[in-house]
Amino acid sequence: MSSYTVQPGDSMYAISQRLGVTLQALEAANPQVRPPAFQINVGDVLKIPGKGPGPTPSGGTYTVQPGDSMYIISQKLGITLQALEALNPQVKPPAFQINVGDVLKIPGNGPGPTPPGGTYTVQPGDSMWAISQRLGMSLQALEALNPQVRPPAFQINVGDVLQIS
Repeated sequence: MSSYTVQPGDSMYAISQRLGVTLQALEAANPQVRPPAFQINVGDVLKIPGKGPGPTPSGGTYTVQPGDSMYIISQKLGITLQALEALNPQVKPPAFQINVGDVLKIPGNGPGPTPPGGTYTVQPGDSMWAISQRLGMSLQALEALNPQVRPPAFQINVGDVLQIS
């Protein structure tokens, strides 16, 4: 697991959207943030699920964790459900049954070289978090270089061109 420091204007929902994790996974990883208000304060440090040992993609694979589904995994990793399904034909419709400990193939193999020209074109399944991890830069740096991508959703679309340097 990695960590995230709460910034002004953040909410649990906004953080989950920005980092490409489900709200439920973020809440489960941070039991100190209690319902019904889920109150967080600037400077609080939250655990971010799916970014550390165990559930992290490593060498193009992912090990299924308790509570996972194909959809949840796609959201955790910032990839499309269709891409995940295409790489794992052993997980068959209609149920797409997976079990804890199953090892799934995932697209990409971690950070790659920074594209030339200081820009990055958003690809299917990308999130700001996934792009920052792929390019080996902090999420905050990527956000600072792209003020047009606004909170709380930090919405990006396939084909958008982001500044990366």
